[in-house]
Amino acid sequence: MLAPLIGPQIVYALGLYRFYATLHLLDTYAGVIAAHAAIGLPFVMLIVGAALVNFDIRLERAARNLGATPTQALRRVLIPNIRTGIISGAVFAFIASWDELIIVLFIAKPQGTHPAAGDLVRRQRKPRSSDRCCSGHSDHRHGAGAVNLIARRPPATGTKP
Repeated sequence: MLAPLIGPQIVYALGLYRFYATLHLLDTYAGVIAAHAAIGLPFVMLIVGAALVNFDIRLERAARNLGATPTQALRRVLIPNIRTGIISGAVFAFIASWDELIIVLFIAKPQGTHPAAGDLVRRQRKPRSSDRCCSGHSDHRHGAGAVNLIARRPPATGTKP
């Protein structure tokens, strides 16, 4: 059921792994940044391109005719007019990049192994408070608190409690 959602990400991550292995970019910040930039770049290009289509080029020409340098025209005319497109593109790129955990798992090796290389990922398991419930060292206050919250919840039928 989840294969259509996860499959393309794994194929992309495997392709990046093989490509980065030849460039020696595995387990580097530059490799992770480049992978996330490749994910977010289409969003930025599409949204900023749409903002540029709506930009009136005559405003930049007027600034240039009034003595502005190309850098000043860019900084004082163009960027303020397409600022919403730049911000929207950055937000969409960040959200798309935030969702790509699989790529980071393939590019940045956890504790000296790569999942794509066929090695088993050996992680030191640290005990957590959630593990205590299964190991016999349970604290029953958590269960009592959950039952208390459920009992106080108003019914979902729309009637008043």
